[in-house]
Amino acid sequence: MKKIMLRTLITTALLAAMFVIMPVSGSSVEAAVKKPAPVKKIETMKVTKNSIQIQYSKAKRAKEYQITVFNGKEKVKSMKSKKTTCTVKGLKPNVQYTIRVCGYNGKTSGKKASAKIYTANQEGVVSIGRSTARGKVLEREYKAWRAHVIKEAEKIYVKNQQNGRGF
Repeated sequence: MKKIMLRTLITTALLAAMFVIMPVSGSSVEAAVKKPAPVKKIETMKVTKNSIQIQYSKAKRAKEYQITVFNGKEKVKSMKSKKTTCTVKGLKPNVQYTIRVCGYNGKTSGKKASAKIYTANQEGVVSIGRSTARGKVLEREYKAWRAHVIKEAEKIYVKNQQNGRGF
């Protein structure tokens, strides 16, 4: 009788331990442990002298996104968003900010994506530095400027050819 009770007790304890240690595949316990996939890219959508609007790639298993803004090594702002776009307000004009975004599932964070972006100066002009992220807005401006320069160079070349000066 004691052996049967002891066997039953041991079996029950082992079964209980198995359910605690090995969660069922696809359960909420297993999903909470997996890290969100990394955010892969950050794009600049709009820049003003006091704000930066960004868009970033969707990360699998992320319920929300953590956005952190730095001015050099100093943390300026930290916020959360459930969307893949965010507007950071209350910034200083003509300053380069580093913006980091990562997915968050309620327990752990995924790998961060990072971009360095300038706010516009007082006149509304955005500086394009070597380390500035070339988002959609900045890249469009750069391409338009480049097309203008090429067009002007072609005009000068044609004019010089007509005047017999060569290139």
